[in-house]
Amino acid sequence: MKKKIIISFLTLFLLFLSGIAITLYIVNKTTANLDALLTLHKVEIIRQDLVINVQTVQSNLYTSGTLFGKELDVIVDNVLKLQDRVYTCTDCHHEPGVEKEIVNLQALTEQYKEALSYFITSTADRQRIG
Repeated sequence: MKKKIIISFLTLFLLFLSGIAITLYIVNKTTANLDALLTLHKVEIIRQDLVINVQTVQSNLYTSGTLFGKELDVIVDNVLKLQDRVYTCTDCHHEPGVEKEIVNLQALTEQYKEALSYFITSTADRQRIG
């Protein structure tokens, strides 16, 4: 009788122990999934900011020289914001393929900035250049 009680308690203990192990595994897996989701959300926010910055610079460029155009300082400030946002993409560790694409994006952004600089310089009035 005493042996049956000990075996029953031991079986119950093993069941509880296996339940705890399964629960810890599920919690760990869920935490990893949520961490991955959070990382994806951060990437999406960075991507949206980058798109908004590009669109802002483009709209400033389209309206420059018109009554609705922004001052050159505002355009330059927006280009610098765009460049800063692109360089925040390398703050994290990435796989080599993704890292290569990010470096390519940074190079394209630098070319875009230089092209805008040439455009702004060529369309600026003599007082602004001198």
